Amino acid sequence: MRRLLTLIGAGLLLGAASAAPGLTAAASPQSPVDVVNDFDRLILEHHAKKAINKYIAPNFIEHDPEVGDGSRKGLVDYMKRHGWESGGNPQMRDIIDRIIAQGPMVVVHHHILQHPGDRGVVFVDIFRVENGVITEHWDVMQPVPAHTTNPNTMY
Repeated sequence: MRRLLTLIGAGLLLGAASAAPGLTAAASPQSPVDVVNDFDRLILEHHAKKAINKYIAPNFIEHDPEVGDGSRKGLVDYMKRHGWESGGNPQMRDIIDRIIAQGPMVVVHHHILQHPGDRGVVFVDIFRVENGVITEHWDVMQPVPAHTTNPNTMY
């Protein structure tokens, strides 16, 4: 639950709309940012299995050393182990502070609060998205300290 909170989904989502009878607009995949946002939403709603099946590529590479063998299967096991298919913590809040994207890379800077009064943990998740699926993930995290030497927040 610590690091891979937002890891973070895979699958190609295509949508088609009819412009007129007999005419169909070309289907287009979601943007990398849309893929990551929907993956995160499903994880936070405790639908980890659905998120992984939909958005994590079969040849997925995970760089978090706590995620088993660094593969899609390792991610599935990690999510099970940390209760991301169950009800979870209803008091938890994931606040996205910014999303930065360039080409296939999406960076999500956010902070997680486990309960009221929690100082929280700040995360940076980095995703590589190709053809509508997440193919690679890195993350870094840092607890929000009780005292700082400057007046700026971490988020």
